[in-house]
Amino acid sequence: MSTTLHPVIYLVTNWQLQDRNYYLRLWRAVRNLNYSRRQWREKLSDMLRDYGGAIQYAPGVPYRTPLVDDVFGNDEGMRWLSYYLKADTTDRQPMIKSRSFDRLRLLDLYVRIYHPDRSR
Repeated sequence: MSTTLHPVIYLVTNWQLQDRNYYLRLWRAVRNLNYSRRQWREKLSDMLRDYGGAIQYAPGVPYRTPLVDDVFGNDEGMRWLSYYLKADTTDRQPMIKSRSFDRLRLLDLYVRIYHPDRSR
């Protein structure tokens, strides 16, 4: 596929993922997609397989596409995602903050590729 249809996507940095506002926007976007936690494993795998453009850490530094199973390890039921999506008592922010950057980066990539309107 041509990269004119699929632009180069630059991955977010750990620093960006630690930014409170960025983290909240990502959390809300992922939460509002309403996929089951088990659907997410399939969605992420499909994205990594099907995206036709380049994915890079920074200009000129290609992203080595991982296997979703490697990123999520032996968490086949995606329990981590349940904890990540859980809201506090106000239901406006996460109960806990995850620092699993590789996992968060995949979720961010998914939102930016398939739902760019929700990633801003």
